Amino acid sequence: MEEFGSDEWADSDDEDRQRDFVALLNRAMGRFVQPTLWHDRDSGAYYFRKPRDRDKLRYAYKSLKSFVPRDVVKRYGKRRDDPTRPAYFRHSAFLHRFTRLGSEWYAEITPTYHFTRDGYKPDELFGGERLKRIKELENNAAVMGQFVMWRHFLTTHGTATLYADQYPFLGFSALDPLCLEVGVPDDLWKSQEGDPGSPLFDWAQAEAAS
Repeated sequence: MEEFGSDEWADSDDEDRQRDFVALLNRAMGRFVQPTLWHDRDSGAYYFRKPRDRDKLRYAYKSLKSFVPRDVVKRYGKRRDDPTRPAYFRHSAFLHRFTRLGSEWYAEITPTYHFTRDGYKPDELFGGERLKRIKELENNAAVMGQFVMWRHFLTTHGTATLYADQYPFLGFSALDPLCLEVGVPDDLWKSQEGDPGSPLFDWAQAEAAS
């Protein structure tokens, strides 16, 4: 077995070596998010897992203003054949892609959702349809709230505690805010958004996060 320094892979201009390094980063990501998140191989998304003892999970994170809670696992509806069982569960999730800009490596994060039948098994019949509908209805504030949540998760998860050591092979830090001299007025932007009262989102939480 031969050992190589990570900089030899990360700083290489060889495309094959860069692809190998991305493969290592993806493997490290899978370990980094454990045990809080699970991975869906079909979509590639990482999502909050359902607790064994309850049908709901809330995650508190620091938004742009203050700490706010968000329902990251939640049950919906009732099954027709068994009203005591939920129709499906919605899990907050994200897709990622590692990319190098200049000499620095970045993780592109795309907020999304994962749907299961019972909190564990994928909703193969209706999951795609539900995801399509929620993407059609959600607005900029909802996406922004989710992105801020995942940024908080990735930059704080895996740090050292009294009960566990820090994960040694991967870590994240937030980018500095990008300030521009011009922008789109918020009132004009919001006037083009969908219905803020949509029951698919926690609009008040999204507003607080923005």
